[in-house]
Amino acid sequence: MYDSNAVVFFGVPAMPPTATGTRVFRMTNVRVNAQPLAGDSPSPVVASISNSGATSLSISNSLVSVGYVSNSLTATASGAANLSQCSSQTKTSAAILTFAENFGAAFKTRVVAQSNTLYAGQINNPVQNIPGGIYNSESNFVFPITGSSPAQVAGLADSGTRLKATFQ
Repeated sequence: MYDSNAVVFFGVPAMPPTATGTRVFRMTNVRVNAQPLAGDSPSPVVASISNSGATSLSISNSLVSVGYVSNSLTATASGAANLSQCSSQTKTSAAILTFAENFGAAFKTRVVAQSNTLYAGQINNPVQNIPGGIYNSESNFVFPITGSSPAQVAGLADSGTRLKATFQ
């Protein structure tokens, strides 16, 4: 039985390296539920690598920090006004709601914008198909599925970063 926090790759061929060489396996677009790691200071995301089966492989650096989680958003509400009920009011702000990034890449578009125009980061056919490429978007690596009708793209996020305010 596997852990709910595990990603298992079955049937990956492991060709032995040369006598003095090494074999590198690179996994991209593996995502983590960051909610349990959230806090006031950055928390590391740690990955461990192991192998099982008939073939025994020597693995160096089997425990690696692959990223850090920190709070990306600061939300504030200020300037709340006192408004009387059941009396006529002129149009006025009730409060000011502010969302701010805590670091530069916290809010991302759906895909990398190819131009500086409205909705450029929302297109359906992005050119983001180089494994390991840094795209700084919610989708990152995407792969067009050839021959599909209608045209489909594997890995395409539904949207960019969305911010929600709930009023009660």
